[in-house]
Amino acid sequence: MASILLIEDLELNRELIVQLLEGEHTIIQAKDGEEGWDLANQNHPDLILLDLSLPKIDGWQLASMFRAHDALSAVPIIALTAHAMQGDREKALDAGCNDYISKPIDDTLLREKIDFYLASRQRQIVAQGSATVVVVEDSVENRQMLKEQLLSFGYSPILCESAEQALGFIERRTPDLFILDVTLPEMDGFELCRQIRQRASTRQVPVMLLSARAQFDDKKIGHMAGADDYITKPYDLDELRVRIEALLRLKQRMNDLRQEAEQLPPSTPTIDGPNKQAAYQRLDEECRRARRYNRPLSCILFKVVNSESLKQSGSDQYDRLFQEALHAVRDQIREVDFLYRLDDDEFLVVLPETGKPQVKIVVDRLGKMLLSTTLFSAGKARPGIGYAVYEQGRIFNWSTLLRAADEMIQRGRVVG
Repeated sequence: MASILLIEDLELNRELIVQLLEGEHTIIQAKDGEEGWDLANQNHPDLILLDLSLPKIDGWQLASMFRAHDALSAVPIIALTAHAMQGDREKALDAGCNDYISKPIDDTLLREKIDFYLASRQRQIVAQGSATVVVVEDSVENRQMLKEQLLSFGYSPILCESAEQALGFIERRTPDLFILDVTLPEMDGFELCRQIRQRASTRQVPVMLLSARAQFDDKKIGHMAGADDYITKPYDLDELRVRIEALLRLKQRMNDLRQEAEQLPPSTPTIDGPNKQAAYQRLDEECRRARRYNRPLSCILFKVVNSESLKQSGSDQYDRLFQEALHAVRDQIREVDFLYRLDDDEFLVVLPETGKPQVKIVVDRLGKMLLSTTLFSAGKARPGIGYAVYEQGRIFNWSTLLRAADEMIQRGRVVG
């Protein structure tokens, strides 16, 4: 039986919904926004039914507060409102709600939406709770300690004493997470991470590095190798648990985005020819998603600087070299990222679930890779690279995000 927090200021409406759902779910009732916020923090419900016209804290603000709260950010929210104005649904979704129902409420529709979001939430929890975690650690004592810790968190640990043993395991099965010690014999954790990233079956699996090395250069090497997180020893047990949960949530989010991307028309992300409209539409959709769920988002804009010297050899030859560079970029980014050619000299990468530390690593990696392509290796042209990160209150829509990336190029951000 799921717990549902009902935040509704009208007593009659609360009674009607409780009457409809009692016996099927546990209903927690709040009559205003402040009480709803307190009860949500006390009870951590499985789903929230949220009236938007609330006293003290209105539903729009409350939804944004839930999305910004680590413990409540993933809880589904269904907005309930008597408003039926055009644009209200989009406004509710942008505030952080997952869905929207107009009053008077259709009983069947409400039940269907509750069942859908509870089932989705349960799949997410089950996926996280039964996660298989591969631990690669040459110390027997440390392996056993990590095993006990992971079991206490509710995960299924697979223990490997060497990189070779871990690579043998992933030939047979793909785990949900890797935890790698950096100082392994024969092949260290950095190289093992690179090997994991090179395999199609494990390219998208989160990797956490554990090391006694706390220097910035070591952390940079780890992230450049493809690691998603880096924790120094000795570590706090609660910190380890929270970081593992964050990586598994990210993995689930990546899976959701991948499924959504598979449902898009095949022609939407394109590098075969310029398609600014599709690029700007995708960037707008991802900005809305980032605002709605309070999630990170970045974009990278690439421009061929001094392209005129290359075009003198013929437009067909230049286009072939440009396509070669685009395909090289496509091979380096994730399946959930979007790559678009904007015009003859520019292309755009949209990176969901990517904040500033991660996008800087991606920019460095792609910049070095592009210099090795035929388009730039002769030295006649250079790749100009600008990036921008979605930020609440400063960069709040697709056009300001793109403009910020372009301004970085204009300020002289050129690789090589």
